[in-house]
Amino acid sequence: MIGKWLHRLALAVLALLVVAGVAGLAAWRVSGLKLYVMSDNHLAPGLQRGDLLLVAPNKTPKPGDFVNYVNPGNPRDVITEKLSGRVPDAGYVGVTVKAVPLAGYALRQLRTPLGLGLLVYLPAAVIVGGEIKCLRPTASAYQFIAFTPVAKPATL
Repeated sequence: MIGKWLHRLALAVLALLVVAGVAGLAAWRVSGLKLYVMSDNHLAPGLQRGDLLLVAPNKTPKPGDFVNYVNPGNPRDVITEKLSGRVPDAGYVGVTVKAVPLAGYALRQLRTPLGLGLLVYLPAAVIVGGEIKCLRPTASAYQFIAFTPVAKPATL
């Protein structure tokens, strides 16, 4: 009784998370925001290593905003710093509109095979296993009914 209730609750929570994730992804795609993970905080006081940064590429920066630009020495690296003067001419990416504390660590872990396995595949396997376990008694109960031979009618 409690096991079925917990199973239904877990499925409801999972469905809610999937719907929220899809809605969030759609809103993010429509808004045009870009995601970056804070790798070092020496140029941006107030932001910490591992923060997930939501960056608006079309927003005009003003003094005090956190601006992001491509590192001239490493094009794969984005530098974030508090704007005190002019915006760098080359490599401007956008203005940080929101920082989600420590969420960047989870995003980075999703990009590794171990993180993907632990955060996506393992929960999916547990749910599928629970569903198979719930279906098994039903299938075995009808197995004998479906395959019982029917007696031939007597001929005169």
